[in-house]
Order: sequence, then C-alpha cells, then structure tokens
Amino acid sequence: MILTALCELYNNLILDPESGVAQPNYSSVPGSYAVELSRNGDFNGIITLVENKQRVMMSVPEQAGRSGKNPPPYFLCDNAKFLLGFEYDKKEKKLIPMPERLRSAYDAYRKIIGSSEDAGLKAVIAFLKNRVDGLPLDIPADHPIYQSGNIVFRLTDEKGYIHERSEAKNVWERYCNASASSEERGQCLVTGLLNQPLAKTHTQLKGVADANTTGCVIVGFNFPSVTSYGKTQSYNAPVSEKAMFAYTTALNFLLSKNDSRIQIGDTTVVFWTDRKEDSKALSLISALLGADAPKDADTSDRLTEQQISDILKKVRSGQAVNDPEFKVKTYILGLAPNVARASIRFWYEDTLENFIVKTGEHAENMNVVKSAKLKSRIVSIGDILRSITVKSSKKWWENVPSSYETALFRAIISGDMYPTSVYSAVLMRIRAEAGDDYGIDYIRVGYLKAYLRRYYQKQNMTEKMEELTVSLNQKSTDTAYSLGRLFAVMEALQQKANGTATIRSRYFASASANPKLVFPTLLNLSQHHIAKIDGRYYDKQMEAILSGVTEFPAAFNLEDQGKFVLGYYHQREFIYTKKEDKELQEA
Repeated sequence: MILTALCELYNNLILDPESGVAQPNYSSVPGSYAVELSRNGDFNGIITLVENKQRVMMSVPEQAGRSGKNPPPYFLCDNAKFLLGFEYDKKEKKLIPMPERLRSAYDAYRKIIGSSEDAGLKAVIAFLKNRVDGLPLDIPADHPIYQSGNIVFRLTDEKGYIHERSEAKNVWERYCNASASSEERGQCLVTGLLNQPLAKTHTQLKGVADANTTGCVIVGFNFPSVTSYGKTQSYNAPVSEKAMFAYTTALNFLLSKNDSRIQIGDTTVVFWTDRKEDSKALSLISALLGADAPKDADTSDRLTEQQISDILKKVRSGQAVNDPEFKVKTYILGLAPNVARASIRFWYEDTLENFIVKTGEHAENMNVVKSAKLKSRIVSIGDILRSITVKSSKKWWENVPSSYETALFRAIISGDMYPTSVYSAVLMRIRAEAGDDYGIDYIRVGYLKAYLRRYYQKQNMTEKMEELTVSLNQKSTDTAYSLGRLFAVMEALQQKANGTATIRSRYFASASANPKLVFPTLLNLSQHHIAKIDGRYYDKQMEAILSGVTEFPAAFNLEDQGKFVLGYYHQREFIYTKKEDKELQEA
C-alpha cells in the first residue's frame, strides 16, 4: 500500500524532466566538490560546487545504502575516504589515512570500467592509482573537502563532469545489468511481477530527523528473530530492484523538499498528491497539519492564510467543500526514527476533500476564544502533545509515548474518539501548572473541549455537545462548568482586592477535583474581598452563577474536571475581553 503509492509517485516524477528525480540505477545527490584532472590523471585543482548558497544537485550512479566494516564505494561520486584516501579527524585536527577505502574504490572502478578507452574514465583510474601508489596530493590538510561532502571528477579542458559522459553511463549500465542477473529472483510484492531480480538490501533514506546520519530504511532484516523460511535480509519481504529503487527515490525526493515535509516532534511527515505540480494542495495540507509555510516557499503559488481560513469556515458551517481541485488523491506518511530504521507512525490515503473535512471538524472541536493574533492559527498535533509535557522540555517528544501521536492522528482523520490518555495528561499538566500564566492556555483547553465534544457526539448526546461552545456559554447550567466560571470570578475579585498572587495557584487543582472541600472556604474569602472593595458587581456575578448550582459535589470525574477547566477559561477570557473594551472606550 505505502510502497505502491510511492512507486506511483516515482513514475509520475520521472515524466517531468524538471523534477530532478533520478532515473533507474542513478541517484540525485548534492555535489560539494569537483576534482579537476588532466588526461593523464594528474591533479589540477578543486572546484567548489555551490549555487545560490546551496550545493548543486546531481544525477550520479546509484548510491544505495552502505554500512558495516567494509562499505562499498560509489562510482564516480563519493567522499574523501574513498577518492582521496584520507579522513579529517576534527579532534586531533589531522588527516587519517584510509588506504583500505581507497583501494576498494580503485579495484571497484577498474572492474566497472573494464577495457574502456574513454579519456575521462582512464583519467580517473590513473588518478586513483597514483593515490594507491602513495604519490602526494597537493591539497592542504585543513581543506573542507576532507571533512564531508560528495566529490566528482572533471577533465580540465572540458565543461561537463566525467560521470555525465556517455561512455561512463554505458559502463555503469552494463555493470548494473550484469549484477542484477546474478541476484535472487522471485515475485515482487509491490508490482506483482514474476521472476524479478529482488533487492537484497534497500537504499538508505536521508532526511528522517534523528535517524542515523548515514540514513535509515523502512524495509530491513538483519537479525535471525525476524527472518523465516531460510531467507536472508530483505529477501524476507521480496521487493524487486526496480520497485525498491522507485519507492526509495520517491521518498528521498519528498524528504528533501521543504514544501512536502514537516516535523511533528520526532516524527518526520511527508505528503503528496497524485497531481503534477500541486503546490497549492501541498500548502493546504501543510497548514491543516499545523505547520508554518517554509521560509523559502514561493508565496505566489501558495494558498494564503485567508484562503485556508475561508475553507475551514465552509467546513464549520456545514457547507460541502465542493471544489474539483479537492478531489485529488492525497497521501500522508509519518516516519519516526528507530536507529537504522524508520518506523511508520501513521499513514493516510484518501481525497484531499475528505482530509479537509476531517481536519476542519477537528479545528472546530478545538476552537476556543483567544486573542485576535491567534484566531486563525491552526493547532497542530505537535502543539497538543507539547502541551502535556513540562514547559522547559526542549526535546519534549522524548517524554511523550509514540502511541499518543498515532492515536491523535487517527482520531483527527477518521473522526474516532480522541485518546483518553492525552485528555488525562492535559488535566494533569493543568493541575500541576495552574499557577503559571501558561498553565491554562487555549491549546490545553481546546483539547479538553474537543475530547468532550467528540465523546458526546459518539454517545448521541447532542444537547450536551452543543453546550460546549467556542466562548462563554452563560446559559449552561452544568455544575462543573458553572463552578469553573465561579472560580474565575472569585479569582478576578481577589486580584482586584489584593493585587497579589491569585487563588488559582493554591486552590485550582483541588477545586477542579474536590469542589466540596474547597468552595465553602473560597466563598467566605470572597465575602471579605467584596467588603474591601465594594465589589457588588462581582457579588451579582457570583450569585447569578450559583443560582444554577444545587450542591458542591464531593468529587468530579475526568469528564467534569474538563468542563470545570473550560468554564474557568471561558469566564476568564470574558472578563479579560470586557476589560479591554473598557480601556478602549476610556482612551
């Protein structure tokens, strides 16, 4: 399913010559340096390959994944270990000889090139032989070419690179065909084709955050407990060489593009559609997932914040998102690092229209009153998960179970219940941080509201669901919601009377869980504050709220605790907003 969709994407990409996607047996990689050679293989200099402050992307002979003690060299494009025979040690600040790597490149190149008389290929062989023979190379030890980056070759008197020469491509194709014919053959699980050369290992994926620096794979078998029927490595899940190349190339393409990739904690999310050059759809998907537009994005071809807001308004009002452009098939893949592998965190395959509807419903469920500058901001999965961790956590995702993210994504795109585990975690953080300014914010409160609305929807309790509004619901007689409102009024009263730390830091956690133990004390305290400032306005507010409360319950369950927080937040925002209005009128 996932690999099939990626193969289809690759087949679409290679039809577009401007996509930069490599053909079979080739890879698209960033080039860093070109070593200039004479026709005799003598070293003539180094050219730094940079355009617009970025390394130049090149189509070079395939660079499949490599690992282990004796990794294979790459043909005509590799690093300094293989092509120069040295590695720079940053700690010791000196060059470390790598004769085994250099020799492996020399032997492999001779085997691939064979008896070819091409001038460029002969120059490369001569250059490598000089290095193997120990002839000195006039490159300073502190030159960055030794530290990282891909190196290619070119003849001094020619413009193109040696790997681009027609004979270089011919010898490479012959070598690939000969190598494929000796591999195990069978039916490909992706294409269904019979008698196909099967991939023993799969090409490394580059760009999955926090994965190995050398890359990772999503298909790999390298220890006995995951193999069966006497098969080794990736033959346990037979995928043809052709299909493997297609899906890994497509996925690496997505991972390299800012407009088709976002980060949610430790999860790298890629997305695409089955339509060519669909930047507007990609910008919409990215925005609905809660990501900011990439800094280098072409804003002329992206949906504006207002357009996205208009789309969500249609969803909220129940109008069909009836735009032919939204009928396009959409794919979203979440990848999480797992050392040398990438695990599938989530997968979505449906029309863009359905994705808009589901994320729009989620946005409506999450929507609570907030400041004007935050009004159009979409709360992402990452925002929600970050809200259940300690504020000071830099790598907050390390403290969040991966199952939370998967469950959240599925709830959003399927309309199923939001995870109770996240709901409980939000309440716990609110109780722990209630005294802080950020403790009860629109993200945490929004999730409590979303969870409760979805819960009542699933229970066919429409009336209760509709009581959970975006802003203050003064008609609600729900005890938990009303007591949350009451707490906010008493807090405002105390702040006006004393101007010191409010009752929130001391009493909020217990009031939201065991109101019977706390509210009698708070009411007595409020009477002193009313007398101190002649707070008849607050007294009337408290009286109006208490008119719908018959008793102070001994304890609130999780459902009521969420409504208490929502009532408090709504009333607090109402008080704050009214205060702003008064200040504007007096100005």
